[in-house]
Amino acid sequence: MSQAPAIDASAGAPPPLTPADEPSPPPPGYYLPLASDPTQPGILAGSDHGPHLEIETDVCVIGSGAGGAVVAAALAERGARVVVVEEGDYLSGQQFNQREDLMLRALFQERGGRSTHDRSITILQGRGVGGSPVHNTCLAFRAPAPVLEGWAKSSGLESLSPEEMARFYEHIERAVDVKPILEREVNAHNRVLLDAMRRLHWRGGLAHHNRTECLECGFCELGCAYDRKNNTLKVWIPRAVRAGARVFSQCRVDRLTMEGAGSTQRCRGVTGVIVKGPAEEAAGTFRLRAHRTIVAAGAIHTPILLRRSGVARAGEALFLHPAVAVGGLFPHPLDSWAGLPQSVYCDEFGPLDAPPDETEFLLLHSFAHPIGTAVNLAGFGTQHRAMMRRYRHMAAITPMVLHDQPALARVDEDRSGRPRIRYQLSQLDIERLRHGSARAAEALFAAGALEVSLPGTSGRLYARLEDAQRAARQLDLAPLTAQVLSTHPQGTCPMGPPERGGVVDGHGAPHGTEGLWVVDASIFPGSLGAPPQITIMALALRLAVHLSQVDA
Repeated sequence: MSQAPAIDASAGAPPPLTPADEPSPPPPGYYLPLASDPTQPGILAGSDHGPHLEIETDVCVIGSGAGGAVVAAALAERGARVVVVEEGDYLSGQQFNQREDLMLRALFQERGGRSTHDRSITILQGRGVGGSPVHNTCLAFRAPAPVLEGWAKSSGLESLSPEEMARFYEHIERAVDVKPILEREVNAHNRVLLDAMRRLHWRGGLAHHNRTECLECGFCELGCAYDRKNNTLKVWIPRAVRAGARVFSQCRVDRLTMEGAGSTQRCRGVTGVIVKGPAEEAAGTFRLRAHRTIVAAGAIHTPILLRRSGVARAGEALFLHPAVAVGGLFPHPLDSWAGLPQSVYCDEFGPLDAPPDETEFLLLHSFAHPIGTAVNLAGFGTQHRAMMRRYRHMAAITPMVLHDQPALARVDEDRSGRPRIRYQLSQLDIERLRHGSARAAEALFAAGALEVSLPGTSGRLYARLEDAQRAARQLDLAPLTAQVLSTHPQGTCPMGPPERGGVVDGHGAPHGTEGLWVVDASIFPGSLGAPPQITIMALALRLAVHLSQVDA
């Protein structure tokens, strides 16, 4: 095994904030979506402009996440008239009230309950102005160089080489203040993995992130009430609005407006429905006419929209970075919900700088607030209650498969228009998750855990490493048996030539179309092998530069 990098793990967790340092917490109660924001008048609610909204613009952007917000800002700053449409609500500041029941409903697709067709994998995706970066944990990884090199070679995308992408990454990293997490910022939970890496001599390190003066409250996944995350909502949406763009929330695009037939079609804009309230009731319709349309609706919705509009047979591939959680109970409180959620990673079993075929899984910490923990915790009745009473003593390590090779992967829609996600783990990926679970159990015991739990419904606790690893090697990952999670759906509209399975070209334009581009995780030619937000932003900036050069 390779030696872990020199990281000083002797220092304790950072001291808690004093009352004088800590700002007022957000108020409790039901959040109300902002219809308008006096500080950002370009952010508007579609329901305030119904029952029928007609707009003509230069550029229509569908979705306001990592891809949509960046390309909107970059094009607006270059003089284009830009309109962004987003199906979710607009929340800001103390509207992120740190209530799980309310924030899951507001910030996640299907209220956090999106899953594959057979309910075997839960897929967490963002919705609302700002998209997934509003709820993510700010991990800021570039695409591994071997991945970009592989894409350049296998898909003929030389412009995606590490050297070509470097300038876009650098610009994005400056804009959102990407920097390494400091040793003093590692909380007690992440120190579990850090300590284990030192004792087991495993490779890993401290992640990079895009926060500034973080208060380490631990509520990143429910939106930042203190505005310390340099995400789309704080950086890119305001930049777009200052440059003249308009952002309409509560506007769900149903179809692209296509003209022509045969080998070339042209997109002239979009049509859709204005939705309002928790039930997303129809409150009107809208039509946008645009010279250029950019789809940034995410790896699940983008292929459905393209297929429904007769543009491309998208959605015939999908990568999920499937992951499971292995829990540990410690003799002392860890309060794992507090502090930076994910600051330490271990790539001993899949070096991030190695070719994809030499990568098994990445080990990260994962944790949930009480409702999420109760939902995902194994066991029932009194057994489950006894475990929840030990909530302060819990830790969890997640093995995440970075280059999954599914046995089945397809995204389309059912008769009601809802996403239908069909994905089946291959035997190879099942073995990777089993191996990863055994290694996660080893790390937990090495860091001092008294007992370890494995994914599954039994709720059994293991007090000996040998027993836990034996059970992990036989882990049952059948649907509805063990909780498998995904936060990184990607690859449903891959870049590349049509003869190699490409749906879009090297800049995201669907083959055989004009006036239409895609920029989100769907255009990855394969699994990225790292958290995707920075790469999506870099590709969005790259597209904006390309479109500006075409106009010149």
